[in-house]
Amino acid sequence: MVNEIIIAVAALLAGAFAGRLSGKRSALARGREEGRTAGHADGLLEERNRREATLRELAGCLSRGELPADGGDDSALAAIADALRDRWTLRDEERRAAFKEAVARVSGYLDSQVKGELAKANAGSGVKELREVIRKALGNLADVRSFLEEPKPASGSHELVPILQAVAREFGADQGVRVMIYRPQGTLRVAVNPDTLKDALYLIFHNAARFGRTPPIKVVATSEGGRSKITVTDRGEGFSAEAKRRAFDPFYSTAPDGLGLGLPHARGLVEAMGGTVELGNAPEGGGVVTLSFDGS
Repeated sequence: MVNEIIIAVAALLAGAFAGRLSGKRSALARGREEGRTAGHADGLLEERNRREATLRELAGCLSRGELPADGGDDSALAAIADALRDRWTLRDEERRAAFKEAVARVSGYLDSQVKGELAKANAGSGVKELREVIRKALGNLADVRSFLEEPKPASGSHELVPILQAVAREFGADQGVRVMIYRPQGTLRVAVNPDTLKDALYLIFHNAARFGRTPPIKVVATSEGGRSKITVTDRGEGFSAEAKRRAFDPFYSTAPDGLGLGLPHARGLVEAMGGTVELGNAPEGGGVVTLSFDGS
């Protein structure tokens, strides 16, 4: 009996000691796990801070117009930096090419439209002819300057047909090209600035006259779905795929002596009034420029 009691007490003591030992081991394990978790969190925080610092550096480079660094040891950021450097190199080359093209366009335009006109003064012209030559040359210079002016927004509701008729008369008198206007029945009013719309139409008529094989230029005014449309059609070959894609790029022109600012400037004027400009080709041939405005 005594032996059984001793064995039972020993078993209890052993169980208690094992429990305490197990508790200590559990506490140690939890401590180690918590330490690992805290260390992992610190590592993630450090990594995030490092990435944010690198991204801020990249953003700073971009805002200053500088090429970014290589991104350090971070493979993703390094790939971003490499891609930016590659694309920026191409953009720099494109800018230089575009700048040269722009200078060449302006130089060619001034040679043909200003210097060429003034050279006629040495051909023994009379006073009247000389004045006309100078007037035309100065007018061409004024056209270049007009591209830098801020377009005027819409100034209210205006009747469209009188605006079309006025600019058609002016263009016909200046360029000797007839413009035929197909007017709708009734009154068609649009939300535009009359002077701004006249400037845009004059540029579009000039483009149509230059690339149309024969006059007249056809202008149709319509109203559809609450929008007023002006469709200008020439009798030329129409827009090629490249011309249609690049027609609104400044200084792009398929004419050797063209400045390449007419259609881009016309679109800027139209969009300043809340309108849109679209290019296309007529089924029977010829280029089509469509202006669309809110009706009123």
